[in-house]
This record gives sequence, C-alpha cells and structure tokens, in this order.
Amino acid sequence: MGKLEQHIEKWSKSKGANVSLDSFRYEFEQFKEIVGKQKFPRVLEIGSGSGLFLTYLLVSSHSDQCVGIDPVYEKDGTKKNEVHKTREIIEEMNIKNKIDLRFQTFQGFLKSGEDKYDLIIFRDSLHHIYPKEGKDSKKESIRNLSRVKSFLKDNGHIYILEESRPHFLYRLGHDLHRLLRGNDKMDWKDKRTKGEWKNILKEAGFQEISIETVPVNLFSLYKKSPKLGKLISTSFLITDSKE
Repeated sequence: MGKLEQHIEKWSKSKGANVSLDSFRYEFEQFKEIVGKQKFPRVLEIGSGSGLFLTYLLVSSHSDQCVGIDPVYEKDGTKKNEVHKTREIIEEMNIKNKIDLRFQTFQGFLKSGEDKYDLIIFRDSLHHIYPKEGKDSKKESIRNLSRVKSFLKDNGHIYILEESRPHFLYRLGHDLHRLLRGNDKMDWKDKRTKGEWKNILKEAGFQEISIETVPVNLFSLYKKSPKLGKLISTSFLITDSKE
C-alpha cells in the first residue's frame, strides 16, 4: 500500500484538481463505511480515470478482479500518461493479472457484450456522459443505465458518486481552488440534483435506492465541523439492482 499511496500523492499534486492523498483516503473510507466488509469478486468502474481508485480497492482486498474503462481526453480529462503510470505501479505490485485498465467509451462498452459484475462504479463520471444541458441527455441516460443492469450479476450493486449542485459556499471554494491551480471554473449547469439522479435511476428500473450526503473533498473542514461539511459538500448515491 505504501508504494501505491506514494504514487497517489505524487499524482494528486501534479493533477491540478481538488484532490489530495487525504481526500482520496477519506473517500475510500466512506466507500468502506457504506459497503462494510463485503467483497465484490468482479468490479467494473466506468470513467475510471487514472485507475487509482480501482487499484486501491483491489489492494484493500475488496475485490479479486477489476476492470476500468475511460475514454481518456488529453485536453480536458484523464491523460493517457496517467493511466500508463498506474499500469507501471500495478506491474511493480505484481497484480497485473487482476486489473485491466482500458481506453474505451461507455457507449462502446455497452456494445461490447461484456461479462457480468458484482459491482459497477460511476465516480464523478455520469455528469460527463450525460450533462444536464445536453440534448436528449435524460432519455439517453435512462435507456443506457437500464442496459447497465444486464451487466450486473444477481444481487449485484451499482455505486454512484456525483456532485449534486452543492451549496454555493462549496461552489465558491471549489472554483477558487481550481482557479488558483490554473484550472477553469466548474460548469455547475451540468450538475443534476440528487433527486433528479434518483428519478433517473428509478425510471431505469433500479428498485432499491439510497442516498447519503458525504463530504469527499473537504476532509479537513469535515473534521472541524461535520455539520458544515455535510451541508456544503457532495453526495453519494447508492442503488441496488434487486428486483
């Protein structure tokens, strides 16, 4: 784990985004709090970016086999070099046969006829695939998320993390942090509310849906003031595939 965390720390400093090793650890702790000690033999992450979260999940013994797909946009998003560096770490840790990071779009994956998974993860990726302002975005999201169910094993789970148009204080701090690191401000118009995502998932056929608001990128603030942290931060959306 030490080698992996060293790489995460180096990656977060070079990324120019609102992430750090502490926030990464905290997000994973929230994930573990939600899933408990449950193990998912096969895991798919859609929009896996650098692949570091999946690698962390595997090393933490929450899965035996992981697949990550990401379209990799050099200009605005994950760069190929980030994935290549994660692959190098994976090889050094001798887990190359347990994790597969692919350059692929979500739409391409839906056409591929893949195997079934115990857990499918969307971490801060759905608003990129289906921006709120996009034409027919809602209809397409319902149709494709409905198809995602066919890739889940019986009693499989889907786990979604999205920023749900948070409090203006969060938006202000987030945008300021991005500007200070040389990034453009976030386009908050593309963000749906957690209620909107819940309705989309219901229309896509998911039966058991629970939502929990958890501060992901506000680790130090949350420790100082849990109530304020939850008020102005992001949301976890967790749904079961049970019929």
